[in-house]
Amino acid sequence: MPHDTLRSNSAAFRVGDFTIPANVEALNGALAEKGIASERIVAVHLLAGAHMAFGDNGPRYHVLYREA
Repeated sequence: MPHDTLRSNSAAFRVGDFTIPANVEALNGALAEKGIASERIVAVHLLAGAHMAFGDNGPRYHVLYREA
């Protein structure tokens, strides 16, 4: 596939993101609340928690998705 074709395809959509606590219920709830279908998900990254920090620092998911 030519490089120019790849570039034009990748520029066809914008990417949004959000972070949530790392559990399946929170992930599914956030996707449903935001109206994000599974085919729009680009990636889900697990972010490790910070043990020596203040506040809610447990593991989290960083979700990347294609915006409509």
